[in-house]
Amino acid sequence: MNKVMDKILNNDKSIYLVIAISLLVFLAVAFSASYAFYAMQVLGNEDSNGITLRSPDVAIIYENNQNIILDRIQPGYTGEMNFSISNVSDVEGDWGAYKIVWQISTNNISSNDFVYSLSSRSIKDGKEVPSSKTNKVVSIPDNLRIPSISSTIGEGIIDAGITHEYTLTIKFIDTNVPQDELRDKQFDGKIIVEGM
Repeated sequence: MNKVMDKILNNDKSIYLVIAISLLVFLAVAFSASYAFYAMQVLGNEDSNGITLRSPDVAIIYENNQNIILDRIQPGYTGEMNFSISNVSDVEGDWGAYKIVWQISTNNISSNDFVYSLSSRSIKDGKEVPSSKTNKVVSIPDNLRIPSISSTIGEGIIDAGITHEYTLTIKFIDTNVPQDELRDKQFDGKIIVEGM
């Protein structure tokens, strides 16, 4: 056996063949490992760190942008922001986990009357899809107080071929009692989607 190995190693063509095969195996392993996780770009959120997912085919789309700037807000205000997260992969099992985060720069409205809710639905091929182990939307059905510091709203999971549609509703509830100390305040924040 040693004579066979010596003969192979002494042959220049054999050495190049062994090196070429080794290089191809290395590249195949490196490519396979890099396919396991992808960094996702968020449209309308260029300063995001991106999202790490098992699928390269996921996009987040903000209808306008993710900024929410309210200057001199008055009681009775209601506003909405729409965004969606889509996994356009058709490969079964290409799912990813994410979290939706309030990134608060300024919140001068320290009141239980300044609230939000987040409605959501999961869509595939134009039909609503129920929650599952690999498909979970974030939902805040009741009016929850808007935080004064950055915090997580909730966590979701998106499967291949699914779109999660979100509507964030912000309200400054008019209580029909004097709210003079709350008038003309400012709120500046963003909705950020991050990978987990």
